[in-house]
Amino acid sequence: MKAPEGEMKLEEFARTMLRAGWEQSLKTAAGMAGAGACLQHNAERLASQAARSLGQTGLQVARASVSAAGAAAPWLSAGQACRELENKLAVFEDFEHVEEKLGLPRQGRPDIEDWIRRARQQGSYRAVWMCEGLGSAYARRCWKGRPPQGLLNSGLPLPALVSLHVGMGLLFAERSLQRWQARSCWAKLPASLEHFLHLCRSNSRPGYLQAAFEPLGMASRLLFPWTVEPIGRHLAFLEPRLLDYFWHGVGRALYFAPAGAAPLPGWQDWNLQRCLAEAPDRTARLNLMAGLSWAMLLVNIRHPELLEGFLRRNRMHEELRSAFSQAAAAALMIWRLTAASPAEADRFADHQPSDPALRAQWKEWVAVPSQLAIRECEPWIQRFDCPGKLFRYRSLSRLSGQLAAGNGLKSDN
Repeated sequence: MKAPEGEMKLEEFARTMLRAGWEQSLKTAAGMAGAGACLQHNAERLASQAARSLGQTGLQVARASVSAAGAAAPWLSAGQACRELENKLAVFEDFEHVEEKLGLPRQGRPDIEDWIRRARQQGSYRAVWMCEGLGSAYARRCWKGRPPQGLLNSGLPLPALVSLHVGMGLLFAERSLQRWQARSCWAKLPASLEHFLHLCRSNSRPGYLQAAFEPLGMASRLLFPWTVEPIGRHLAFLEPRLLDYFWHGVGRALYFAPAGAAPLPGWQDWNLQRCLAEAPDRTARLNLMAGLSWAMLLVNIRHPELLEGFLRRNRMHEELRSAFSQAAAAALMIWRLTAASPAEADRFADHQPSDPALRAQWKEWVAVPSQLAIRECEPWIQRFDCPGKLFRYRSLSRLSGQLAAGNGLKSDN
């Protein structure tokens, strides 16, 4: 079924705004090269091309430009910022262009199990993001005239299910928001949210619903930021048990927001300031910071040193300490359950910063909470097969207590 013209125009407008923001961030990265006019000119041109098209080739050359800028940057923090931006671009490329990268056939019945096998052949890190893209692509291809039913309910490899649910939920969120925005009627918002909830419930495996729902926050903040506040208000009455997951998704979106991607000293702090500014209350603020920390950690799981400056600058922030510690433990558990090998998660937790003070902070904020979670929470998450519960802020002691009491698939209160 062809989408209504109004929905297509609105989608293109939203994506155009997102591209414009990324273009500015990529140009900033190129301008930091400082290694000659030729490099800078070519980097700016290629970055601009990539941001306009968001095509696979454009993203590849933009990553090369950012990498060159980072290598030539005259100060350490700038080089690390470029490295982080390059990681973001790589993740986005594998998600957005997974069908082309894996050479998936454009015709015929979607064979999701074959798609997963192809993604797994790309290595554990890339497979996580590619499987998110496959979840979105699979839902889109199965949407034939009427919304799909039972897409991920059973019969698929467990390690891929978390990523598949996240990608599927992102597609459902985009379409539900487009449907509402195209009608330009605020009174239709509750119906659109109900539509989204129905899609998630009818296509999710038990224990994974929250992983499909949480991307509503990400889609609304990235594509339709003016919808975040009213969606939060309506969810508080419509489905309060899922409200924390929505704000967690908004926090993840802030990490990928173009305004916070420009590789400048203190670039990560813009994201934290937005969490503080956009949260309507303390619970939402903790979930925003947890979502931000979660995304920051998983995108850079192979480069833990990129988070050192952020932790050093914010070591006295008590709420961030709580949110970051919980998010680190939850995200590393998700990685251990999702990636083919838990080695990357273990190496991240065991990272040893060169600064003794920061080494102690890393142990307190990352290593110890992660060890506690792996020992006391992960066995219950595996037993009940309920990784969706990790997509929100909740103290590890409270989570382990609920799981031990047999509440794996019960309410999130």
